[in-house]
Amino acid sequence: KIMALVLALVMVMGLAVTASAAKIEIVTSDSGASVEGHTYEVYQIFKGVAAELDGEMVLTDVAFGANYKLEDTDVEEAMAEIQAMTGLEAAAFLKEKISGQAIVTLSDANNWKAELDDGYYLILDVSEDLPDTEEASAYILKVVGDVEIKSKHDATPVTYKKVDDVNDSTTE
Repeated sequence: KIMALVLALVMVMGLAVTASAAKIEIVTSDSGASVEGHTYEVYQIFKGVAAELDGEMVLTDVAFGANYKLEDTDVEEAMAEIQAMTGLEAAAFLKEKISGQAIVTLSDANNWKAELDDGYYLILDVSEDLPDTEEASAYILKVVGDVEIKSKHDATPVTYKKVDDVNDSTTE
């Protein structure tokens, strides 16, 4: 009887859904756009469970996340509405839909790294005193595994001025 109970418990544990945490990191881009001096707030818009479908990681069992303002809509309608928008439109729309405090802040204190549950996130640059050559940005991120985000800030442009001096005057 004890062995049957142990086997039943082992089988039940195998059916349990485990939440997985993915590592995200914001890094300096290939163009030189740096994360130095930037602080990002991360808001969970939708949560779900990562699953593999036809060799691709997808999000299943999607529900509203911790920071999405609930309204008279369901998850499918909200996702369809957001997917029909451009990236800039979606970021502006989601800024209006977030509520509560950020679930994590990415800065130099944590090397712009965090662990997040599977889902969709809005990442806002809340940096203060940015140079004139950089702008705050917003990212919409699908997390179903480890993600590396390359900074999209415009790197400080470097210009060189070279003047060729040709002496075209003569003494005659």
